Amino acid sequence: MGVVIFMREELRDCREGCQFIKRIGKESIQALQDSLSEMLNMSFCLWDSKGNRLTVWSNSSLFCYTIISKNKERCKKQKQNIISQVREKKEPVVATCYMGMTFFSIPILYQEELIAIFYGGGFVLGNKTAGSEYISRLGYNIPVISELQLNNTINFLEKFFSVLKREVAFYEYSDDLKISREETDIFLLHNHLSLRELEIAKLVLAGMSNKEIANYLGISEKTVKVHVGSILKKLQLKDRKQLIIFCQQQLGKR
Repeated sequence: MGVVIFMREELRDCREGCQFIKRIGKESIQALQDSLSEMLNMSFCLWDSKGNRLTVWSNSSLFCYTIISKNKERCKKQKQNIISQVREKKEPVVATCYMGMTFFSIPILYQEELIAIFYGGGFVLGNKTAGSEYISRLGYNIPVISELQLNNTINFLEKFFSVLKREVAFYEYSDDLKISREETDIFLLHNHLSLRELEIAKLVLAGMSNKEIANYLGISEKTVKVHVGSILKKLQLKDRKQLIIFCQQQLGKR
């Protein structure tokens, strides 16, 4: 039974990751990824939640390719380790390999579940290490970035994917139920939600996390939590999942 459940979850994660790509358009997201890679001078790739590639590598590091070809198992274990950390923490993870190359992974969540991972790497972080000096002696031109640059890059990419995902997912549930935005608004307003609560409720329904909603609206995550709590109290619900199911059921009756 455990194996069956695991396989179902794996298929679901793959399906949702592919659906994310499908709704945006594979060519569009590949072009966006290529542009970001050129702008930030980093290697990028989008994975599903299991580490399977959803896009082609952008600006793939020749050095990393050489190392992986010679140390496949070691690099594979490191990749699985960072995926496990992202799945557990559901927040960006930064790591440095044994050769001194730094990389990061940014989770892409839908309704609090991990559906894809945006991977970036191919650079040396901060001061030169023994590994980076060895790389230089081999003749590889590897970019060196500061910790501040890395943090700014991760913050930028988090906000970028938050907005991108919102455009893809917003009112996705309405497409299936064939209901309009006006009907959604009227339904929620009839349940005595304020305009701000209405806005946040719709972002929750679109699959955005509290952090993503906070970034999108330019308010604190604590404020979002307060609003979500108020919404649940007014609708007499326990959690976000109940909110999504309840609204879908009620709107489906219209």
